[in-house]
Amino acid sequence: MRSVGRLYGIGFSYLHHEADALQEASCKAWIKRRSLKDESAFLPWMTRILINCCMDELRRRKRIFPSDRAGEDRAAEMVSSNRIDLDRMLAKLPAKHRHVVILKYEQDLTLVEIARIPNEPEGTIKSWLPKALKR
Repeated sequence: MRSVGRLYGIGFSYLHHEADALQEASCKAWIKRRSLKDESAFLPWMTRILINCCMDELRRRKRIFPSDRAGEDRAAEMVSSNRIDLDRMLAKLPAKHRHVVILKYEQDLTLVEIARIPNEPEGTIKSWLPKALKR
C-alpha cells in the first residue's frame, strides 16, 4: 500500500492534480506484466512506466490550444508563486535531471532507489543531481 502512495505522489509531482497517469501506468504494467523478469524490481519498473506516462501526458497537453484549456484551470487549487517558480525551473531542465530532482526532493527516494528506475549506475545519478541543482 505504501508503494501505491509513492506512485501516486510521483504522478502528482509531474501532473499536479490528476491520477490519470497512475491509472494509465497500471493498465500498461498489467499488459506488459510478463516482461518483468525479476519481481524484486517491480517498483522501479512500475515507476519508470509511470514517469513515461506522465511525460506522454505533458507532451499531449502542450499540443492542446490555450482556448481548449480555458475552463480547466478554474477549479484548480491556488498554488504559491514559489511553487510556480519551481515548476518553471524544473520544466527547463533536461528530462533526466528533472526526474532525479523530483524523485530525490519531492518523493524522498534514495539515490540507490532512483538509480534502479532508469537502470543507471548510482554514480551516474550522483553526477546528475548536482548538475541539475546548478542549472
